[in-house]
Amino acid sequence: MILSRASVAQLEMPMYFFIVGAIVAHDRWFSTNDRRWLLAAGALTGVGALCKLVVLPLIPTFILLNLFFHPAKPAMARRVLSIAALLATAVAVFLAGFLPWSGGLAALAKTARNLVTFDQILPYYWAGATSDHVSALVTWPAFLAKAPLHALLAAGVGAWAWRQAREGASALLHLSVFFASCLGSVLFFKHAVSTIQLSPAYLSVAGLGGGLAFAWRKGWVPRCAIAAVFLLGAADVFSVHPNYLAYFNRVVGGSDRGYRWLADSDQDWGQSLPALSAFLKNEGSPGVVLCYSGSGDPVAYGISYQDLLSPALATRERKDFLYLDADRPRFLAVGTKVLQSEPRFLAWVSKAMTPKTVVGQTFLVYDVSRNADAFAWMGEIYRLTGRPEQARKAAVWENQIRASMEKPT
Repeated sequence: MILSRASVAQLEMPMYFFIVGAIVAHDRWFSTNDRRWLLAAGALTGVGALCKLVVLPLIPTFILLNLFFHPAKPAMARRVLSIAALLATAVAVFLAGFLPWSGGLAALAKTARNLVTFDQILPYYWAGATSDHVSALVTWPAFLAKAPLHALLAAGVGAWAWRQAREGASALLHLSVFFASCLGSVLFFKHAVSTIQLSPAYLSVAGLGGGLAFAWRKGWVPRCAIAAVFLLGAADVFSVHPNYLAYFNRVVGGSDRGYRWLADSDQDWGQSLPALSAFLKNEGSPGVVLCYSGSGDPVAYGISYQDLLSPALATRERKDFLYLDADRPRFLAVGTKVLQSEPRFLAWVSKAMTPKTVVGQTFLVYDVSRNADAFAWMGEIYRLTGRPEQARKAAVWENQIRASMEKPT
């Protein structure tokens, strides 16, 4: 998670930092009963929310902890006042990030609208189908499809060993309640949401995995088992290097097959363009027809291409046609996100062709050098999308390939 989010400079990283700070501060509030730690937890929650509103599972976490698990067992009125103080501090810090600035009120109103309308982000792609009515509960199996299994195993065993050790009970409680709050947050939505909304749960996964330190004390057998889990984890990480964003676990077939299950927000931001560029150079720089929906510009990575069907901003305005050299191979590179979002146009590819390879878990690359049907299909897409010049030249290539195949040897 750290490698994937930090590599593209997303706001999740500072948000994760402030979430951990808030949990630590609240744990200190439980152990010292010093109200300054309570207010610090609220302030850190507010700063985290300024990074990203995915921080919100902290709120039910702190409410539940104060209502039912405060070690000093204060009167209910005092518990409610503590919750109110924490929430008021969080709201004050959050508002302080908007109100002093020109346009701050407008930005705050837009943020509120986005929060209210977030549940209307449709459609959702799951297990090979797109729908506008996917239950919020589908977010849980989607989360499990992307979750590193070794990390979940380490967290489960670590939590058990931690509980058996009867040490640091407050920290264990904080991490466990926060994990449950993150998973339970999907119940506030009518429709399934991106798994990145559950990503703070991995902070609890990592923390609970620390409980393996208690198992480590038990001798060489558990130590060998723990070492094996970490070695499997390292192998899993390096198997998808450097494209950690598109990670899927082995239960659903691994990262190369993850696109068959989930589109999600992390499937393709252009993070595999360097890998695609390196692959094409290694293949002798063939002519490339591209279907792509990421945010990066392929040209910036030295990829000279002809756009076929690309919802991406970087490619949708390209009007030029790449004159494919007959002496060089001709490849079709299809981004998995486009395969998911444009089934009307791309169903033929999945049925009629087998990819030469999968690059960076997000590009299916086909060799169409001698495939006249592929160019006939491309020509049809160009016609349907109002690009007659590209359709005409695709037909030229189709006819040339058919003619060359009919010549006697």
